[in-house]
Amino acid sequence: MSYKKADKILPKELLEIIQQYVEGESIYIPRKTENRRSWGDTTGIRQEIAARNTRLFRDYQNGADPVRLADKYCLSLKSVQSDLITGKKKIVVTIKQTMSVANSFLLSRYHISQWVSAHFLWKKFKVALPRILPL
Repeated sequence: MSYKKADKILPKELLEIIQQYVEGESIYIPRKTENRRSWGDTTGIRQEIAARNTRLFRDYQNGADPVRLADKYCLSLKSVQSDLITGKKKIVVTIKQTMSVANSFLLSRYHISQWVSAHFLWKKFKVALPRILPL
C-alpha cells in the first residue's frame, strides 16, 4: 500500500468535505467488496503453505515424529499438530465420500472394500484399475 496526496487525486470539493471529518491525518480507503483479494492471492503463499502441509502430512504418514517434523519444517509443535489434524480430517471426508459413492452402486461389503482400496490406489499412485470395478 502506498500513500497518495489527496489534493493531487481528489476534486477540491470532495477534499473540503473530507477535511470536515479528518484533517492532517492518514486515512485508509478500503477497496470495493467486488475488488477485494483473499489473503495470499497475489503472492502465492497460500499455495506454498498448502504444498508444505501436504508434504508434512505425507512425511507423518511415512512414520516421521511430529517433533522432528517441527524441526524439519521450522514450525512449532502446535502448528505441526494442527496441520496433522487438518490432514486427517481431509482423509476422513475423502473416505466418507468414497464410501458414499461405493454404497450407491449397491455393492456387497467385500466389493465395497475392494472398490475403496482400488479408488485410493488410483488417487494416490494413478495406477490402472481393473475394469470390473465401477468408478
